Amino acid sequence: MQFGVHLVKMYVRIPFSFVGQKVIDNGFKRIDKDNNGVVTVKELYNFGRRQLQKQCFFMESSLEDRFRQIDTSGDGLLSFQEFFVASRVA
Repeated sequence: MQFGVHLVKMYVRIPFSFVGQKVIDNGFKRIDKDNNGVVTVKELYNFGRRQLQKQCFFMESSLEDRFRQIDTSGDGLLSFQEFFVASRVA
C-alpha cells in the first residue's frame, strides 16, 4: 500500500469499497517493521518518510494526533484491528 494512499485514507477516509482487506493487511505488515503485530507512531512516521523519500508533507504532530484518535485502546500502539477499522471508516 502506498503511504500516500494511507495518508489520504487517514484524512479523507475513502470508503472501504476502494481498498480491499488484503491491501490493508499488506500495508499493516509493511509499516510494522519489527513484526511484533502492532504499529507505533514512530513506525508509521518512518514508513511515510521512506515512502515519500524524505519529502514529508505532513506534520509529525498532526500524525500523532490522528494516531491517538485511532488508538482506541489508548496503549500507544495500533493493533491490526484498530488499523483495519480506521482504514475502513467511510
